[in-house]
Amino acid sequence: AGQNDDFAGRVVVDVSRLRPNSEYDVYLPLRLYRNTYVKQPRGVIHLRLRVEWHNEKKAVMSYLKLPQKTKQLGNAVTLNCADLKAFRNVVLTVQGKDVPGRWKQLVQKGVQREMKLYKTVMQTTMKEQMKSIVLWVHPTTSFPIFLAWMHCVYSNSLHYVPVYFILGIIIILVENYQTFAMNRNTNAGFIPITIPEMMKALILGGPNSSYIQPISIMPQAEIAKSLTKSEDELDQAALTD
Repeated sequence: AGQNDDFAGRVVVDVSRLRPNSEYDVYLPLRLYRNTYVKQPRGVIHLRLRVEWHNEKKAVMSYLKLPQKTKQLGNAVTLNCADLKAFRNVVLTVQGKDVPGRWKQLVQKGVQREMKLYKTVMQTTMKEQMKSIVLWVHPTTSFPIFLAWMHCVYSNSLHYVPVYFILGIIIILVENYQTFAMNRNTNAGFIPITIPEMMKALILGGPNSSYIQPISIMPQAEIAKSLTKSEDELDQAALTD
């Protein structure tokens, strides 16, 4: 192979989100850039991964460790390259084609599209969230907000508004985490390691402990059945009321 081989693409696997004692068989799309999305397809790569943890507590604690410190580079991660081609491959794999410090019109357009998408998502999310609060779609969120509003009206003061605003954001974030990160009906079993599991592994974990469970995939038919069952139960409860 020559030194100027074409760069096929790169993928990123977040190992910290993988569950131990689980085998992942995935197809991931290749990307040219790290921070810029390009519609042109680059193909896919087939990966089979498996993570084994012999000590859950040490595995969780390992994320708190810094790389080994050197006099020349401090805590920077270093990688020895045998030749110029190996160095080029490492740079393309880590950075993609958008090497920091180089300006490209394609990168600028990608950032502009990303900012427009953020604006659209924020507007839609805030609109839906306000509607769900007003219509009491999620009583666990609407009821605390109603109590905070009543308290401000009763005290005839706005001094508590910043505190209640922050508490409201925390309640919404916790509810979203419960709905999208820990509910198997939502993510079909592809659940990353949850906060309760990490706390149990950190406090009670050790050699051969199993507080972090392997991945458990729910077939699509079972997901549809469970969702249909939930809707039928709600309809039945509405008729009973």
